[in-house]
Amino acid sequence: LKIGADLNVSLSESKDLNSPLIDAFGARPDMPDSIPFNPDGTVGYWIELTTHPLAGNYQTSLVTRNWNYLGNAFGEVSIMPGLTFKSTLAGVRSQSGTIGFYSPLSMYGQYNSGQHNDNGSSGLQYTFNNTLTYQLAVSSLRGDILLGQEYYQSKLTTTGFSIFGFPPSEGLWYPGNASSYGSNMYENRTYSEAGESYFMRTNL
Repeated sequence: LKIGADLNVSLSESKDLNSPLIDAFGARPDMPDSIPFNPDGTVGYWIELTTHPLAGNYQTSLVTRNWNYLGNAFGEVSIMPGLTFKSTLAGVRSQSGTIGFYSPLSMYGQYNSGQHNDNGSSGLQYTFNNTLTYQLAVSSLRGDILLGQEYYQSKLTTTGFSIFGFPPSEGLWYPGNASSYGSNMYENRTYSEAGESYFMRTNL
């Protein structure tokens, strides 16, 4: 009897990853050195709908966290001389979540009194294999016959919602203080796929 297994777990997290160098290419020689603001403290515009290249990052936050679990296990047993059964299970599970906030003073949040976005996904994929192998040895003839079965399944669930309408005071910019709920129902879905196959292989 042989058995074995291993598991790998990883976590990655990012916070407020921006691209200031790319934003800088949007600057013009006659553009103000700093972000323009309206009298009420919200991000303003310079000419028509032109604003400072870095205005989109003002009073915003974005946090992303990803968990990944990768594992496999197997068991192998000799039923009789030359006949072996082996079972293998391998899978990966992933969970990710992104939380973004645009304050009532930000460029994108000033039109709805601030916005909080919460999006996530959870996925599971696994494959289950069973094989039966017979080692053939007759006189000078050597070879093997393998019969196998494989089953796989993949499932992905996505979630998301947005809330709006935060008080003007910065100390009250918490999700529980929002006054309205956005319709993001298209983000709340589950996708799944499964399949099974049988196979045979001979080597003589």
